[in-house]
Amino acid sequence: MIIDPIAISEQALENMEKTKEAAFERLVGAGILDKDGNLAKIYRNPPKKK
Repeated sequence: MIIDPIAISEQALENMEKTKEAAFERLVGAGILDKDGNLAKIYRNPPKKK
């Protein structure tokens, strides 16, 4: 059986893209990132300790 390394690479790249999108959606859903991919306001300027 001959395995095409380019096809494997394309599939791996496609899987990585899906994983990246899913992780981004989870971070947005959790309120850590905004839709633009920036850190949410609540995390930008943490309250200063006294």
